[in-house]
Amino acid sequence: MKIRKYFFAMITVCLFFLSFMTYAGSETTLTVDEIMDKMEE
Repeated sequence: MKIRKYFFAMITVCLFFLSFMTYAGSETTLTVDEIMDKMEE
């Protein structure tokens, strides 16, 4: 069950990240590198 929950969590995070990337890309002119830099901070 732990593996299944972890797998489900990873999918959720991936979907959320993809949604964020799409939204950020359409709303701003940020590049992937700039977004990654903000994530690291």
